[in-house]
Amino acid sequence: MLRSRATIQIKVKLYVGLDSRARIASYDPQDGIDLDIKENTPVKKVLKRIGLKRQLSMVCFVNGEKEGFNYRLKQGDVVFLMKPASGG
Repeated sequence: MLRSRATIQIKVKLYVGLDSRARIASYDPQDGIDLDIKENTPVKKVLKRIGLKRQLSMVCFVNGEKEGFNYRLKQGDVVFLMKPASGG
């Protein structure tokens, strides 16, 4: 018998111009966006849901720790997505 995965809530915050590329109406960078997803959903599926294409230059942090895009999300996770900045 297949067991249904629970629905969980996560927060996603976008930085360094990613907010303008995402399909999120009235995105507030201070608050981010709360999403309801299935437990153990990988970060890459969240990207697709908010209209972002994974880029080689994109970096992902979950709860302050650098993670890969296959990281499976849990209840209350906070996902930070950004493009590395450079300059001098």
